[in-house]
Amino acid sequence: MGSSVVRALRVLPPGAVDTTPPPAADRPAPGKAAAPAGPVKTRETASAGYRLALEAHRVAVDPAHQRPAAPDDGDPSRIPADARDAFAHYRAQARETASAVQGAAIRRARAERTAA
Repeated sequence: MGSSVVRALRVLPPGAVDTTPPPAADRPAPGKAAAPAGPVKTRETASAGYRLALEAHRVAVDPAHQRPAAPDDGDPSRIPADARDAFAHYRAQARETASAVQGAAIRRARAERTAA
């Protein structure tokens, strides 16, 4: 691609994009979905390049950054008895982390709204 791919960036102020819905004449008719252009592509029918990239990604992904698989909270019978305490601790930590992330996002959104 090289360094000459991006020639200019235009930063728009908040609210500069028109968010009004298009007129009814421009909207697709309800219930009429666009027909697929060809057969559906799956991992099995994908190109060799895609499969190589997917395999390279799998090799490069650090398992420490992946969320461990956990059974659904709604069915504790699926959790082995000796792992229930550890699972409860894991879920509590996950809820704390999610709550902290949500709180930070809310604070940031409020700060951005008051600055605008």
